[in-house]
Amino acid sequence: LFRSVPNAKERWQDLRIALSDIFNDAISHGAKPLVVYYPLTPILSIPFIEGQEEAKAKLKDYYYTTVSRLESSVRSLGGEFIDATPKIRNAQFKENIMVSPGEYHLNQNGVKVLYSIIRKRLDKMDLKNY
Repeated sequence: LFRSVPNAKERWQDLRIALSDIFNDAISHGAKPLVVYYPLTPILSIPFIEGQEEAKAKLKDYYYTTVSRLESSVRSLGGEFIDATPKIRNAQFKENIMVSPGEYHLNQNGVKVLYSIIRKRLDKMDLKNY
């Protein structure tokens, strides 16, 4: 059976405290924090799940809730945020970017794809003051 939602205890406040400490230190040293959300295999699979609408809906809710909460926390602390999911999802069908089929660990081609996503964002960030 398809396991719909990753089993994890939500600890958003703990994450926010940790990010706050990291961001404050980074910003005080002239850096601009950038957080990249990289999806797990079930998240990459959402558009391709058939016949399990309830599981698909739960996964979508998990994904959108996670990304929106993470992005909100990151931005409120002065950081930048990227959700790599859409581009990784598309790239996996254009070339072999995973270590093996069904994986979510990137091979060298995948690292290049992820780098290109991050590089585009860095080019758009106002880093002149950093």
